[in-house]
Amino acid sequence: MTSTLRKNLLKLDEKKATKWLESLGSNIEALKQQWALENIEPVNNMTWNYVAKATSKTYGESA
Repeated sequence: MTSTLRKNLLKLDEKKATKWLESLGSNIEALKQQWALENIEPVNNMTWNYVAKATSKTYGESA
């Protein structure tokens, strides 16, 4: 995750951002299981939204 995204979220609402950031790993894991995702790679230039590229044998490529 980019430091810009982290800084922007914390400036907006520190309490909610901290909770969201702490749960990000488990949320990614849940989505990984739900959508059969592999090769999850966050993009470099996130500023306000978390975005990652991934592949899935079941659903094909996604971004």
